This record gives sequence, structure tokens and C-alpha cells, in this order.
Amino acid sequence: MLLYTEMITAAAIVHGDSARLLHFSAAERPLALQLGGSDPDLLAAAARVGAEAGYDEINLNCGCPSDRVHAGAFGACLMQTPDRVAIASPHCASPCAFRSP
Repeated sequence: MLLYTEMITAAAIVHGDSARLLHFSAAERPLALQLGGSDPDLLAAAARVGAEAGYDEINLNCGCPSDRVHAGAFGACLMQTPDRVAIASPHCASPCAFRSP
């Protein structure tokens, strides 16, 4: 069984207190970090931080229908711009897989 974090924005990880945001217990493994965002460079940076923090998978949220998330140009609205998702996906740090639903 794979456990997912709540969605955390890439900007919060890169510009905020990533140690607090990404802290987890070994009992929660395997654990996937669920990222929110639409900027490929910011997503890549957040994915690297997540991989360094020990997450087993990095997941780009392409399904959240929330109005607030949509206003930030991420979540389900990313399905309207698959090119943006395609640009972001190869930038994920190994050994994590960058997946979307």
C-alpha cells in the first residue's frame, strides 16, 4: 500500500519551511509526495527536495477540482495543458517516479 501526502504546493516547498512540510515517520512508508503547481522549474526543484527528503514517489496532482487550486493554475486544470505536465515530468530527481493520474 502506498500512502500519499496532502497536496503541497511546489512554491511552499521551495520557498517555505520544507523540513517542517516534508517531515514524515518511517511508519508511513512507502510514501508519495503529492505536489501542486504549474511552473515546471519550480516543480522540478520541489521534486528534488522531496527526493532528498526520502519520499518514495513524487506525484503531480492533476485532479484536484477545487476553485482555489484552479485559480492557482494547478490541479485538474493541468489536464487542459498536457504540454506543461510533459515539460515538468522529466525534471524529477531519481530514484522517484514523477506520475500523474
